[in-house]
Parts: sequence; C-alpha cells; structure tokens
Amino acid sequence: MSEPRRNHEQYEVVKKDGVIVCEYGLTAPRKGAKWSGNRPIPKRGERVRITMNKFGTGIVRGYFVEHGYQGIYVELDNPPKWYLKQTADDPCVCGLFFGVDLGELQDA
Repeated sequence: MSEPRRNHEQYEVVKKDGVIVCEYGLTAPRKGAKWSGNRPIPKRGERVRITMNKFGTGIVRGYFVEHGYQGIYVELDNPPKWYLKQTADDPCVCGLFFGVDLGELQDA
C-alpha cells in the first residue's frame, strides 16, 4: 500500500521519539530551517522553475520542513506524464521541492 499524498493545505507533523522531524502544510517558511537554495525562499504565489527531473514551472502554494530543511510545495504548470500517473488521485498536482531544485525562471 502506498503512502498517502501530503496535502499542502493540511497541517501535519511527523515525530520520532517525541521529537518533531517533519512538518507539512505550513503557510510560511519555518524560522530556523535550513534553505538549500542560493536565492531567498520564494513567497506563496510566486512563479518558480524546478530543474530537478525537468519538472518545469509552477506556483509556490505552501511550505514544509523535513529534517531541518525548508521546502516548498509547487503546483506544477505542466508536470511530466510519469508524475501525473503517480499522482492521479491528487486534485492539486503539487510537488515537494527544496531550494537546490530551483533554477533561474528566465531559463525556462
């Protein structure tokens, strides 16, 4: 059985031994979380380009933190077919990405 998709609008906490290790569905970046990008964390509603696996462009819809690293939920404009197949039951085609996955928007 596959793990349920994480909804960018639903807050969820994952704990290990009573310690929070992941938070999903955040409406703003988490203060103190590490950002792996070389530019500032994009704002909600901002257009970004995901270079990892050629995901392309999309709109930032929310935030998450995994093991101390800040990530963003991106609603993809034109996701790859393989990704659509994997997320067929997801009404919002959002991917979870980190700063290192972002490229220059004008390169799109």
